[in-house]
Amino acid sequence: MSVSSMNQGFLIVFGDSYSSVGNRENVPSFYADWFTRYSNGPVWDEYVAFNDDYTLINFATGGALTNNSYIGSQTGVYLPYNDLVDQVAIYEDAFSGKYLQSSLQNDVVVIQIGSNDIFSGYEKILDGSINQEIYFNNTISTINSQLESLMEFGYKNFVLFDVSYFPILPALTFYDQDIIDALDNYTKSLNDKLEVARASLEAQYSNKINYIRSVSLYDIFKTLNTVDLKQLLNITAVYNPKLPILTNVTYVTQNDSDDYLFSGIFNPTTRVHALIASIFSETIKTGSVSINKDVLEKLVCDYDLIQINSYNNPLYTSNSSKTGIINVKEYTVESTLQNVGRLAAIKNSQVYKCRNTTNSRSS
Repeated sequence: MSVSSMNQGFLIVFGDSYSSVGNRENVPSFYADWFTRYSNGPVWDEYVAFNDDYTLINFATGGALTNNSYIGSQTGVYLPYNDLVDQVAIYEDAFSGKYLQSSLQNDVVVIQIGSNDIFSGYEKILDGSINQEIYFNNTISTINSQLESLMEFGYKNFVLFDVSYFPILPALTFYDQDIIDALDNYTKSLNDKLEVARASLEAQYSNKINYIRSVSLYDIFKTLNTVDLKQLLNITAVYNPKLPILTNVTYVTQNDSDDYLFSGIFNPTTRVHALIASIFSETIKTGSVSINKDVLEKLVCDYDLIQINSYNNPLYTSNSSKTGIINVKEYTVESTLQNVGRLAAIKNSQVYKCRNTTNSRSS
């Protein structure tokens, strides 16, 4: 990850593999990855940081749940990765008392999580051993509590992702249709709860924050499932038919990986990440974006997304293909913790610089 001087705003991301740039060691070899990303190139938050001049602080971890303790107690699935609660706690503990409150005004905090909660619990929900309502309510309450904690920390701008559209996933290729339908229904139920919670929190804290906006991965991928991918994104198929589905074998990224919507069994290719990034950028500029075919076509054109691929990429430096270091100011959990003092000092110095500029103008 590149470590360099930074702009005024931080993009602080908590979540799972859709957003992670490298916060998990020993990633299983059957995942397609590009230098610790779960894709064949840069991921959405890196495109946003590049396009909109943010410094990316990325705490997202592949495989992350919202709350390891609760999910484990209900499902018996105990994952050794930092969950959402851990990610936020590590960040807040590191920077507690370090920032001037006014230095946070232009930062955007993102939470993108929830799919692993569904995958971990769906079998027990299906057989009735887990109460779906209680289980999903815990996911929502965990996300709410972390949002509230970050509000108390001083952040004012938030974007919340919903859970993606599962029926399009290569990982579900050999699932029975009734299971796919059940997973889709669970996702819609969780997303409905998430939207109600988002709107409620935004109203409740309207005097304290600027906004909590939403990006719908569900609507993005459901729409992509209905359009002509070749015409829209110059993509020939949803996934490579040679892709080993749920098979623990080494997956080697193919030379034609840009021809597909997904690079692995769960995660999209870098051009699709660039599309998600364009939706995110428009969400920051104009408010939450309603997804449909016409909107996607316009964004593909406006952001020239057809030209983006894993070989020639506007984020690449001359040696990105060999190192994975790109033209983005970005920090993982590890590099953030190594640079806490420096990050805080530079960020706070921008406030003083702004004050001095204002004072000189007034005098």
